[in-house]
Amino acid sequence: MKKEEIDKRLKNLWDEIPEIQDSRLKQSSWEIFSAKTFAETGDRSRTRRWQWAAAAMLTAMLAIGSLLIYQKSNYNQADVFQFVENTTSKVKRVELSDGSVVELDPLAKMEYAKNFEQNRRIKLYGTAFFQVTKDEDHPFTVQCDRTTTTVLGTSFTVGQEDELKKIIVRLYEGSVRMNVEGGQESWILEPGEEFIFANKQVDINSFERFMDFENTSLKEILSYIEINYHYKVIMPVKLLQQSLTLRINKKERFVNVVQIIAQMYNLKSEIDEELKTVKFQP
Repeated sequence: MKKEEIDKRLKNLWDEIPEIQDSRLKQSSWEIFSAKTFAETGDRSRTRRWQWAAAAMLTAMLAIGSLLIYQKSNYNQADVFQFVENTTSKVKRVELSDGSVVELDPLAKMEYAKNFEQNRRIKLYGTAFFQVTKDEDHPFTVQCDRTTTTVLGTSFTVGQEDELKKIIVRLYEGSVRMNVEGGQESWILEPGEEFIFANKQVDINSFERFMDFENTSLKEILSYIEINYHYKVIMPVKLLQQSLTLRINKKERFVNVVQIIAQMYNLKSEIDEELKTVKFQP
């Protein structure tokens, strides 16, 4: 085989190597490689052996280059997840890009895709409360251990008890579908039902999802709100000793609770997210 033909084939192989480096550097590298490969040595057989060795080496480089690109692609694919962990002793509120809200209990953590609006899947470790924005085209699922909760537009908690290897899902609003890894059966929960998976067994029970206040002072109710929603409530002092009867969902949205109280007393409300306060005034 003539030098020109070998040179052409080597150049084609070189050009096929994926560009994991700058194109100008790649061209410069080829020029150096070509000059050394076809340097005149005075020994034709030695030159030919080197040329064929160079061709074999370049073929191997092509394979390695492809492997590098494959590995790089896999790395990027694995790097599209976000991880959130609550290392504090208080509930951590996380707002997702689709408008859904997650409240992570202490020591809980979750991972989810960065393109969450198109891939609404969460892997949960620990316990969390979810308020899900409805999107029929993009199902919202939560995987916790061997259970998968598929959301049909709702608010619910998913809890993992490591000591007992027990998963508890409590539905407050809407509906969810439950599945267990390796099983064919699914369960649809109604508000006020809890799904318990332990020892490879499933139980569906009822739980009390409402908080009832009967002839309770407003001061006591506001204390409940501060403890459960982590907002400081500022209210006209003259109203604090008034009593009322009220039923609210234990996981009612905070803005809804504020609106209920404001309407009952004909007050205006102002929520400060930065200071975590809500102020009621005439």
